[in-house]
Amino acid sequence: MIHIPFCPSSALVDTVPPTISDCPDDISDTTELGTMSKAIVWNEATATDASGFVTEHHTHFSGESFFLGLTEVVSNFTDPSGNYAVCTFLVNLTAVDTTPPRFQNCPTTIFQQVELGVTSVIVTWNDVIPIDVSPTEVVFQNHNSGDNFPVGKTQVGIVVADSAGQQGTCTFFVEVVAVDTTPPEISNCFENGIIETVEIGESSGNVFWVEPTATDLSEITISRSHAPGTEFSLGITMVTYIFFDNFENVALCMFSVTVLQVDTQPPEIMGCPDDIVENVEIGTTDMVEVSWTEPTASDPSGVTLTFQSLSPPASFAVGTETVVMYSFVDNSGIRNECVFVVEIKAVDTLSPIITDCPEDINYNLEVGINNMLPVYWVEPTATDNGPETPILTKRSDEPGDSFSPGSTIVHYQFSDYSNNLADCNFTIIITVVDTQPPVVLLCPDNIVTSPIELGAAGAEVSWQPPLVYDYSEPAVTSIGPTHQPGSIFQPGATRVEYRFEDAAGLDAICDFLVIVDVVDVTPPVVTGCPSDVVVTVPFHSTSGIANWVEPTAEDLSGTVTLSSQNAMPGDSFDVGVTSVTYVFSDAANNRADCTFLVTVQTDDPDRIVISNCPRDIEVNSEPGETVNVFWGEPFATNQAGTAFLDYQSHSPPTRLPPGKTVIMYSFKDDAGAVAICQFAVQVVEVRELKCPAVNITAEVPSDSYAVAVNWTTSSITNNTGSIQITSEARSGDLFPVGLTEVHYTFFHTDGRSIDCILRLFVFDVTPPEVFNCPTDISIGLPAEAQNLAVMWEEPIAVDNSGSITEVKSFEPGNVFRRGSHTVAYEFSDPSGNIGFCTFRITLTGEARVENDTLDKDFIITVAASSGVILLAIIIVAVCLGSVCCCRSHSKNHSIEDDIDIDDNYFNDGYAMRTHSQYVNNGYHKRESQVDLKYDEPPSTANSIKKRGSIDKSLQRRDSHYSQTLPRRPTQDPLDEGTRTIKRAYNGPVPGISTTLPRPKSHPQLEVEEMHQDVESSFGQEFPPIPEHLDNGDYLEIRLPLEKL
Repeated sequence: MIHIPFCPSSALVDTVPPTISDCPDDISDTTELGTMSKAIVWNEATATDASGFVTEHHTHFSGESFFLGLTEVVSNFTDPSGNYAVCTFLVNLTAVDTTPPRFQNCPTTIFQQVELGVTSVIVTWNDVIPIDVSPTEVVFQNHNSGDNFPVGKTQVGIVVADSAGQQGTCTFFVEVVAVDTTPPEISNCFENGIIETVEIGESSGNVFWVEPTATDLSEITISRSHAPGTEFSLGITMVTYIFFDNFENVALCMFSVTVLQVDTQPPEIMGCPDDIVENVEIGTTDMVEVSWTEPTASDPSGVTLTFQSLSPPASFAVGTETVVMYSFVDNSGIRNECVFVVEIKAVDTLSPIITDCPEDINYNLEVGINNMLPVYWVEPTATDNGPETPILTKRSDEPGDSFSPGSTIVHYQFSDYSNNLADCNFTIIITVVDTQPPVVLLCPDNIVTSPIELGAAGAEVSWQPPLVYDYSEPAVTSIGPTHQPGSIFQPGATRVEYRFEDAAGLDAICDFLVIVDVVDVTPPVVTGCPSDVVVTVPFHSTSGIANWVEPTAEDLSGTVTLSSQNAMPGDSFDVGVTSVTYVFSDAANNRADCTFLVTVQTDDPDRIVISNCPRDIEVNSEPGETVNVFWGEPFATNQAGTAFLDYQSHSPPTRLPPGKTVIMYSFKDDAGAVAICQFAVQVVEVRELKCPAVNITAEVPSDSYAVAVNWTTSSITNNTGSIQITSEARSGDLFPVGLTEVHYTFFHTDGRSIDCILRLFVFDVTPPEVFNCPTDISIGLPAEAQNLAVMWEEPIAVDNSGSITEVKSFEPGNVFRRGSHTVAYEFSDPSGNIGFCTFRITLTGEARVENDTLDKDFIITVAASSGVILLAIIIVAVCLGSVCCCRSHSKNHSIEDDIDIDDNYFNDGYAMRTHSQYVNNGYHKRESQVDLKYDEPPSTANSIKKRGSIDKSLQRRDSHYSQTLPRRPTQDPLDEGTRTIKRAYNGPVPGISTTLPRPKSHPQLEVEEMHQDVESSFGQEFPPIPEHLDNGDYLEIRLPLEKL
């Protein structure tokens, strides 16, 4: 602002110009680029003058438009005297760009259609032109006109910026829509139409065709005028198919169906006879007359019978088949014939005649030994009056099959060549008998209790009752026992007896001793122990006489001795405090004492008074250790105030040993009077509570899946009393296979307790026991046969765990090719122990038997499993005229049957066995060649524990070997090599079990021979079975066959 005053001539009175107020400062403003002017607003200046009047003149006013650039605004204020003042300021208007670019031709959504199936299309649009007052450039564009756009909706964006950095955006969508404009494409439209023929006389026919189809990019809807199978009248009918797609495109298929009448059917014959079979009993006649109803024929065009081979009735020869023919022709020349056969048969209607049908068979079976018993019989045969021998068509069971207890009907059925049947039925009765007493398991050993206190009424003793097992039903009856677990037993030995009886009246006894010892650990009881004695004597006396009633003692043993005493009533005691002790002992040297104090004090009128004298103190210490003891010290006063501490035996704190320590304080005054404070400190030894051993291992016996485990807990006692134990299980309880943790809590009489865990590891090392393992099976095949389905009775296994997993290589009924095949069964229990059964099936060429080879001889079938040999004799001698036919389950001639069983287990080695069996000189012999082999001594890490325990880290060999054992001692008389063990058997039928003696220093070659006494079977005497021969490895049993 510029303020210029004006000064008039000195002749004028008013020389002061107007005063300007609010003259604006310079103003700067902006306007949009491209705009030339803008209205500017300000607060206008005002002026005042002493005259009261001011004239204003302005070059511009507030609110006027100003052009770009600098503009001077002047306001002139003049008073009446001509004095003036001027207000001047500048307005500076500048052009700036604040508007973003705009667009010309920015599209809205662009729609583009493509044919259904086309995935993209090129889309174009007019150029998008940016509009702005300043230059622009494109900074972003994701698509251009002419780009390829996929089916669907795609957003297009264009961003431009002007020179001022303002951005403008053009966005729109390109939507590509797939549409179908192509009609469906038709296939299989019948351009030449369909021609269908019907038989003469029919006015219409059902016409079938394969319907035309259509394909299209979208779903198709079909409309048709007729469906295949529609009935059409004679003549031409148009059929129309219309196909619509989802976009209403239409395709049309039209074809003609023409129905014509033709004759294609032969005459229809009625009543053509079936084949005629006339049966004539053999030998009754040579010719038979047969009649039948003659056939007729019909046809719409007419029909004629043109040929007939025979007319009824006609005669036919027996055993002939004659073809009879009738021929009919219709007027269109189509022929049809009736043909049947007349057969005259000579038939056999008589049933076969059965011989040697067995009577009912009765056997006894020991209960529990086996649930099946093999039974043998001579099979029946049959004859017939026909030209051929009857054949066996049904057989419910075979000789040697195993039968369950009870009655089983065995059924044979024979058929002749005319299928006439004859039956043979007999009953096999298996009666279960019980000759074995019950078996007692886990009968307790003699029980020796912990000693009880002398004078106690007795000791409570518990045990795990024994188990009993018997094969008979119902269950075994228990008679007794004489004492129950938990009974009170008097000192000494007491016999406990359990007696068990089965249903057959057979009994078994389990007995053991309960031995209760007595000890005396209780010290005598002292009665009348005197209280402390205080004796007052005249002043200046040095001693005094003290008296008391002496204590006594009693003991459970009835005998108590006063072992020692250091003073007696009436003794003289020096002034002061003296401790008097009586010691009593019983016969077991248990001791009890009585201690009291004798205090001799003078008769002093100024008596000393002791304060804060402690009572007796009891503290605990570790065994053999001293302990720091604290107490509050006493003090003494008298009327003269001259009392003082003269003596003290201990000062707190002090370490004291276990036992009783007397603490004494002695106070005196100037006159020589004495006062005593005395108390006892009892240091009690408290022993540390400890748990017993934490791990115990045991093995279950072979006949049980649990074992009684015994253990001894630590003895925890001290001089304050004994320890009580509570537990969830007791020593001697039965524990199953696996890990069992037994939790114990020990309670001390001083209130302390400790929790302990005892870990019991129970192992099962007994493999499953295999029964009924078949022997090798050898079957002769006809020359033309290559395969055969073979059946056998499968082995079974039992295990103390009650759970067995079976794996087998073949099953009965599997088809085997000609040759030799090994069948293996493996039985494993949950602990991984394995039992095996292996045998061979050999299919060879058909065997032939000469008549003089086995005339009335015995064939033995052997089934061996794990050292158990089951022998059975099949006696078959069927002779018709000069022909002798022998049947059995083994070969029917002199045989040598080699059986290789690898790695059969022995106690201290393993064996390779080969078997041969043959018939010679009236004896049946069986040889076992045993190759004894021994391993080197095992390493330290895998050594066998002493006293017969079994190493848990088992080694295996070829999936058969169960454990590596130490090398056999060199002094063993059975050296490595091959030895032959020969046996001939005279017990043909399974029954009683016999065990051969076991050489003490030899490997276990134990063989169980299942047989029945031949004498009882055949009613005559035979040589006895020798126990053994001198050389220790040869056993031969002979039975002349001619005696049977």
